[in-house]
Amino acid sequence: MEAVDGFKNVLRFLTIFPVGGGPQGLEKTAKNMYFFPVVGALIGLLAGAFGWVILHSVPPLVTGVLVTGFIYVLSGFHHLDGLLD
Repeated sequence: MEAVDGFKNVLRFLTIFPVGGGPQGLEKTAKNMYFFPVVGALIGLLAGAFGWVILHSVPPLVTGVLVTGFIYVLSGFHHLDGLLD
Protein backbone atom coordinates (compact mmCIF):
# COMPACT_ATOMS: atom_id res chain seq x y z
CA MET A 1 0.00 0.00 0.00
CA GLU A 2 2.95 2.31 0.41
CA ALA A 3 3.53 2.32 -3.35
CA VAL A 4 -0.10 3.26 -3.99
CA ASP A 5 0.11 6.08 -1.47
CA GLY A 6 3.35 7.21 -3.09
CA PHE A 7 1.74 7.22 -6.53
CA LYS A 8 -1.23 9.18 -5.21
CA ASN A 9 1.11 11.67 -3.57
CA VAL A 10 3.05 12.18 -6.81
CA LEU A 11 -0.20 12.48 -8.78
CA ARG A 12 -1.46 15.07 -6.30
CA PHE A 13 1.86 16.96 -6.53
CA LEU A 14 2.08 17.05 -10.33
CA THR A 15 -1.59 17.54 -11.25
CA ILE A 16 -4.76 19.14 -10.01
CA PHE A 17 -6.44 15.77 -9.39
CA PRO A 18 -7.85 15.66 -5.84
CA VAL A 19 -6.72 12.14 -4.99
CA GLY A 20 -6.42 10.76 -1.49
CA GLY A 21 -3.31 9.21 -0.10
CA GLY A 22 -1.01 9.54 2.81
CA PRO A 23 0.24 12.76 4.29
CA GLN A 24 1.50 15.13 1.64
CA GLY A 25 5.08 16.24 1.87
CA LEU A 26 8.05 16.94 -0.33
CA GLU A 27 10.08 14.20 1.31
CA LYS A 28 7.50 11.56 0.40
CA THR A 29 7.27 12.96 -3.13
CA ALA A 30 11.04 12.85 -3.46
CA LYS A 31 11.12 9.21 -2.35
CA ASN A 32 8.58 8.33 -5.04
CA MET A 33 10.05 10.26 -7.95
CA TYR A 34 10.15 7.08 -10.02
CA PHE A 35 6.40 7.63 -10.57
CA PHE A 36 7.01 10.94 -12.37
CA PRO A 37 7.25 9.33 -15.85
CA VAL A 38 4.04 7.39 -15.20
CA VAL A 39 2.17 10.55 -14.24
CA GLY A 40 3.71 12.35 -17.23
CA ALA A 41 2.47 9.58 -19.51
CA LEU A 42 -0.99 9.89 -17.98
CA ILE A 43 -1.01 13.64 -18.61
CA GLY A 44 0.22 13.04 -22.16
CA LEU A 45 -2.48 10.46 -22.84
CA LEU A 46 -5.19 12.78 -21.56
CA ALA A 47 -3.83 15.71 -23.58
CA GLY A 48 -3.50 13.56 -26.69
CA ALA A 49 -7.06 12.31 -26.37
CA PHE A 50 -8.29 15.87 -25.86
CA GLY A 51 -6.37 17.04 -28.92
CA TRP A 52 -7.60 14.17 -31.05
CA VAL A 53 -11.22 14.90 -30.12
CA ILE A 54 -11.08 18.65 -30.78
CA LEU A 55 -8.96 18.35 -33.93
CA HIS A 56 -12.06 17.32 -35.82
CA SER A 57 -13.85 20.57 -35.02
CA VAL A 58 -11.20 23.32 -34.93
CA PRO A 59 -8.13 24.18 -37.06
CA PRO A 60 -4.79 22.54 -36.15
CA LEU A 61 -3.21 25.76 -34.85
CA VAL A 62 -6.10 26.36 -32.48
CA THR A 63 -5.92 22.71 -31.43
CA GLY A 64 -2.26 23.14 -30.50
CA VAL A 65 -2.99 26.20 -28.40
CA LEU A 66 -5.91 24.50 -26.66
CA VAL A 67 -3.93 21.33 -25.94
CA THR A 68 -1.06 23.38 -24.51
CA GLY A 69 -3.53 25.23 -22.30
CA PHE A 70 -5.11 21.91 -21.29
CA ILE A 71 -1.73 20.57 -20.19
CA TYR A 72 -1.03 23.68 -18.14
CA VAL A 73 -4.43 23.60 -16.47
CA LEU A 74 -4.10 19.87 -15.77
CA SER A 75 -0.69 20.34 -14.20
CA GLY A 76 -1.84 23.32 -12.15
CA PHE A 77 0.49 25.73 -14.03
CA HIS A 78 3.47 24.08 -12.28
CA HIS A 79 5.92 24.56 -15.12
CA LEU A 80 4.69 27.78 -16.68
CA ASP A 81 7.84 29.52 -15.49
CA GLY A 82 9.91 27.12 -17.63
CA LEU A 83 7.98 28.18 -20.69
CA LEU A 84 8.51 31.83 -19.84
CA ASP A 85 12.28 31.37 -19.39
